[in-house]
Amino acid sequence: MNKKIFLILICVFTLVVLCSLMSFAQVRGEDTLDQIVGRGKLLVSTELGNMPWVFQDPKTSEITGFIIELTRMYAKEIGVELEIKTFEWAGVIPALTTGKVDMVAAPLSRTMPRTLKILYCEPYIIAPGAGQALKGKFKDISEINKKGVIITTGAGSNAEIWAKDYCTEATVIPLPSQADCIAAILSGRADVHLVDYIISEKIVQANPSLETIPGYTFMDSFACAIRLDDSFKLWASFNMFMRLIKLDGRYAQLYKKWLGIEWKPNSIEMSL
Repeated sequence: MNKKIFLILICVFTLVVLCSLMSFAQVRGEDTLDQIVGRGKLLVSTELGNMPWVFQDPKTSEITGFIIELTRMYAKEIGVELEIKTFEWAGVIPALTTGKVDMVAAPLSRTMPRTLKILYCEPYIIAPGAGQALKGKFKDISEINKKGVIITTGAGSNAEIWAKDYCTEATVIPLPSQADCIAAILSGRADVHLVDYIISEKIVQANPSLETIPGYTFMDSFACAIRLDDSFKLWASFNMFMRLIKLDGRYAQLYKKWLGIEWKPNSIEMSL
């Protein structure tokens, strides 16, 4: 085969690939980002009651928190408003997959089973998991894996996966919401609530009879999520936004405001 024929075949192959990609793009239609810009609103689903990530301010009734301020910042960056739709935890992801919202903006753990339904964006926090219980009940987190101990977690969370893998002696009961888990501990229906360390400390501040058990369980990460099939541009745009605010200092300001501590960049956080 001479060089001229080879080059012609390469050109034909390239043309076929480009035509295929164009056809695929036409079949997929508008990206979610185009729809957001067109309507002038970013619609997000969340669940209230997860301080400091998302909650209703008791004084103003405004929905606020770390992830709400983060997504509002992104909405402003692309020139649209933010509209928040609240659901029970079981309805947060279905609201996304059925097209009621564009994005999940909640303390959503990144898990492998969920990747079959949703596309995670870059995580906005990486934090160790912890356990909380009534004061004095446990001296160390290693004590929770015993017969007779009832562990509660958010349904579908990394905490549930970890507890079922590593606390085989205890009984693990996942519940629909964080409020349900806290109520179970306070009423004595459960002994331990597994959650990330930051949330645990906020819950303890609001409930003096509880304490965070010394020791950690696992490393967790929270991220916004979008639909798998029609949101590539939105995914790329939001991830770029996350990278830029980590570089220009806005993420550090958000971190200090809501978590009360300085953000110190590390290779894990910058690469995930």
